[in-house]
Amino acid sequence: LSLTGFISNYTSSLSDFSAFYVAGKMASVGNAVDAYDLALFRAAYADIFPDAPAGYGWFYPPSFLLVQEPLSALPFQIARGLWLAATFGFFVLAMRPLVKKPEHWLLVVSAPAIAFHWHSGQTGFLIAAFFAFALVGLSRRDARGDWQAGLAIGFLTMKPHLWLLLPVFLAFEGRWRVIVVA
Repeated sequence: LSLTGFISNYTSSLSDFSAFYVAGKMASVGNAVDAYDLALFRAAYADIFPDAPAGYGWFYPPSFLLVQEPLSALPFQIARGLWLAATFGFFVLAMRPLVKKPEHWLLVVSAPAIAFHWHSGQTGFLIAAFFAFALVGLSRRDARGDWQAGLAIGFLTMKPHLWLLLPVFLAFEGRWRVIVVA
């Protein structure tokens, strides 16, 4: 499989946000728990996107539905645009303390991951923002920084495989307050 083929196949389908949208729709009618049943989720997906392949599932914690349910009340393209604008804006806000020179923003926004996540509608901007907030908080080495880092790391539980080693690192660093807050 070539990279060109992968990109071609990927971009011809709906974005990952479509799964968020379907789960939000399910939650809005009182069927949030059904989003975790792959057969029920795919049936709901086929109802909302009848011409799309049923390759998605819902693998996020229930708390993530609190964000997706209100978005699902909007038409799909508007909800997707709002999701992307909000998460990208949050990412830019989180990166501001880390990107010291204006010309470095060109490097940040031209990274291939930016284009990929902009198209896919994944959680990449959100996850990167939480990691950035955690890094800034950890660098402060005071109570406020520990709270900032802990809260950011706590929000990363929406993707457990991405933060799994952070508590180990924090324990080695003796950052107990951050662990408690997270």
